[in-house]
Amino acid sequence: MSTAVHPGNGRHKPAKKPHHRKLPILDRSEANESGKVKWFDADRAFGFVISDSGPEAFLHVGVLRRYGIDEQRVANTPGMRLRFKSQPGVINTTPIIVAVFED
Repeated sequence: MSTAVHPGNGRHKPAKKPHHRKLPILDRSEANESGKVKWFDADRAFGFVISDSGPEAFLHVGVLRRYGIDEQRVANTPGMRLRFKSQPGVINTTPIIVAVFED
């Protein structure tokens, strides 16, 4: 475990773990959107999917792994069809994919 130095007294205390919200594993029937992979870079661990309904959606490698989809295959197959569920992005308006299935 890493430690951090408290700025006031120089004592070491355990570093705080980042807060990550656990998302439930969704069923394929909840994937209400479909689209194709615009691009995905396995080394950078993210890419984008063009939704059939219009907007691009952000795709992170963690979602692919969580749903058992090989990221190298996605990276090597631009235009690959996917079904997915997305939610509004926190920082900007780009939707974030939270569940993904092969179409």
